[in-house]
Amino acid sequence: MIELAFVLLVGSAHAQEGYGVPDTQGHPNYEERSLHLWVNAARVDPQYWTDKGMCDVGGADPQPPIYYDADLGQVARFHADDMHSNEYVGSDSSDGTTMEARVGLVYPDTIVGETNASGHILDYGFVLKGWLCDPDARSVLLSSDATELGTGLSGFYGTVDVGGGAVDTKSPVTLGTHYWPGGEEEWDDVTYVFADWTNKVSPYKFQVISAGFATDLDLYWGDDHDGVWGAVLDIPASQSNSCHQYFFYWELTDGTYGTYPEDGSLTFGSCNTQRGWLTEQVGLNPPSDDKGGCATTRSTGSLKALAILAGLFALRRRRSQVIEELA
Repeated sequence: MIELAFVLLVGSAHAQEGYGVPDTQGHPNYEERSLHLWVNAARVDPQYWTDKGMCDVGGADPQPPIYYDADLGQVARFHADDMHSNEYVGSDSSDGTTMEARVGLVYPDTIVGETNASGHILDYGFVLKGWLCDPDARSVLLSSDATELGTGLSGFYGTVDVGGGAVDTKSPVTLGTHYWPGGEEEWDDVTYVFADWTNKVSPYKFQVISAGFATDLDLYWGDDHDGVWGAVLDIPASQSNSCHQYFFYWELTDGTYGTYPEDGSLTFGSCNTQRGWLTEQVGLNPPSDDKGGCATTRSTGSLKALAILAGLFALRRRRSQVIEELA
């Protein structure tokens, strides 16, 4: 127990950088973000997955997407490694430490629960074909008390720790990532990007900016206030060896804007960076007022609101098309 506490407490230190920036070891990495993606996809539209034949969610209500917490991520990775090393699946650690004691070592807020699994179908399969089918796991992932999570993957073992603490960012974007389906026959050989939105106000602009070019995101699951948005990049996964960098840009009708990650860009391919992150944001072109400063309110707001109303019908049509593509 003492050795476990020491390992966790030493590993829990992390740099205070903008939300969404991987730590110096590259966490959350691609696999961990992918697991987070599917948890939020399940939360914002649980009935959709039942209708697609995944699992019967028992009439569960939609919930907002939740944020990433570095301490929960660290303890989830530790437990996934423990299960992998000792070839078992369970909430208690191999030395008998309970989940509550283990998570409580680094996370002082409310612990909602933990889910664990092993298998050859990671992220997508763990969540949509496994945990959603189990009432206990489903109650953790779809909890209305949940605000943040941490994900850990080790070999074919996965852990999600869920908490109800105060979130450290005001960003409406809880997650952003690229995604390669990898083996699912219904997916094409392309690179998807997804970003999760939670806000009382719908985004006026929601884009991925890759190699300096902006691509609008469409709503895939959930609704305009709590949903998973996505797009397809013209980068087949089989041709992704060169360096690619991207970030997400959002803007409201009043001119408020931001990015995910809040600093720099996420990367994939041969970028020669352990963190999967670069400091620059190529192509960022935020709104500005007449004095050249960053705007929080603008006189163009009413026109933007009209544009949103006019575009809602087109959005609904696009949404139905892209959902069928991913089903």
